[in-house]
Amino acid sequence: MKRSDLRARIADACQDTSMVFFSQAEINASIDEAMEVIAEHTGAIRRTAFSLIREGANFYFLNSIATDIMYPYRIWNEHRNQRLQTTSIIELDSLSRLWLDTSGDPDRWFPVSWDYFGIYPHPAAAGGVLRIDYIAWPRDLLDDDDDIELPESLSDAPLSYGVYEGQAREWHDQGVAQWWAMFLAQLGQTKAKTGINRVQQSDLRRRN
Repeated sequence: MKRSDLRARIADACQDTSMVFFSQAEINASIDEAMEVIAEHTGAIRRTAFSLIREGANFYFLNSIATDIMYPYRIWNEHRNQRLQTTSIIELDSLSRLWLDTSGDPDRWFPVSWDYFGIYPHPAAAGGVLRIDYIAWPRDLLDDDDDIELPESLSDAPLSYGVYEGQAREWHDQGVAQWWAMFLAQLGQTKAKTGINRVQQSDLRRRN
């Protein structure tokens, strides 16, 4: 669905096709906000990026890998075609107090904070590539012909969010409650189907 089509549907559902209470720019902003809320709470947008393996490097900052990365959920050593096992700093500390000094082919990865992760052991030499599968923030909608970037199961969620905000602007308490409940239900149904590695997410928040 294009942004212009979604905006028209929101205005129609708010019975404000002339956009008196809810301007075009305000609806566009509501769509952008809805996309971010949906992406954050459902993990519905997934992409892949690649990063060169650096000699002696234990840690990799997310913004050096992709500007739209929210958090990684799976990492591969492309050279060995090996999926890295997920671990934690606590588990590595229990393995060895000197784990940061251990070198070799990386076979584990672990979340550290909201903006970086680590691999273990650190590579003794440069070479090879990490493939990072990650949950992403939505791409910016720059014009009306841009398509809404969501799976089919969430196609109506931005509509519900937009109408919820439109009802709030018109002080329609019943409409606000109705559309907000609908939006939450749509998020919950999709999150139950597509949720990824919630343990990793909670690890990031605890260390943040």
